[in-house]
Amino acid sequence: MVRNLTPILAIVVSLSIGGPAAAQTLGQAAALARKGPAIDPAHRADIELLMELTGSSAAGVQMATTVSNLYLNNLRETQKSVPPRVLEIVREVLNSEFETAFNGPEIKDKQVALYAKYYTHEDVKGMIAFYQSDVGKKAIANMPSLAREGAALGEQWGRANLPRVIQVLETRLKSEGLMPESATLR
Repeated sequence: MVRNLTPILAIVVSLSIGGPAAAQTLGQAAALARKGPAIDPAHRADIELLMELTGSSAAGVQMATTVSNLYLNNLRETQKSVPPRVLEIVREVLNSEFETAFNGPEIKDKQVALYAKYYTHEDVKGMIAFYQSDVGKKAIANMPSLAREGAALGEQWGRANLPRVIQVLETRLKSEGLMPESATLR
């Protein structure tokens, strides 16, 4: 029963930190950091300031935790054989690991390289000026609520529409001969 959680945990962790696209982007950023020109120390310092101002590490932890919580809550509802204590431990470990990862050098260095890839030093200075302004501070203050409430909206949509989406998917797969007529996805 606990062994069956391994593939689910892999999916939860992958999706929680951005899935394959983010992993590829972070991998590209790491490669750029290793192969590309070194980031000017002043540019790096300003990127780190921007990340601190916007709370990017905290936002990463929050996003990863929100996604993993959604999946674990769904797992709890659909896999009744998994003991609640197992899910509680999984949640605690994932949250701790996300906190460590997003606040440690491994991801931070890759994030800095990613910012440097897309933003010039002048761009970063402009964003710092914005986020230090009153409207920028308001944007930062509201970001967690927007992300949390947006995730809740997505979850509500998913719960309300999942049966319909599954039916559409079943119909399409059956019509193309990719799924036996007697099979269901539910």
